[in-house]
Amino acid sequence: MYDKLTFHAAETEDLPPLLQWNLDHIKTYETAKLDWKQVEGFLGEKLRRVLPDCRAVRLNGEKAGYFALLRHPEYLELDNFWIFGPFQGQGLGSQILRYCKGEAKKATLPLRLFVFCKNE
Repeated sequence: MYDKLTFHAAETEDLPPLLQWNLDHIKTYETAKLDWKQVEGFLGEKLRRVLPDCRAVRLNGEKAGYFALLRHPEYLELDNFWIFGPFQGQGLGSQILRYCKGEAKKATLPLRLFVFCKNE
């Protein structure tokens, strides 16, 4: 049987894990002293705003991660790119990148991904 990778619109129930994932990454990579309540409020608002652009990634029907492809006037931005641990190393990220590159080519816009300087 071949693995089937599909993308589905993220739902309101996806907000809490996306928020926690974002907070965990900021705590891992950000060295500045931050007001975490303020950061959580900002991130929560941002995620509610971009939720229509977020996709839940499913492999053979099982949720395997998330990504958002955000359209800006001058570029497309890959955001909230998260493949769950058990699904990493199987080429899902590469397939998502190919999909996003194809969307950027169709839109005749560059594709951008912003990461923390220390992000592995």
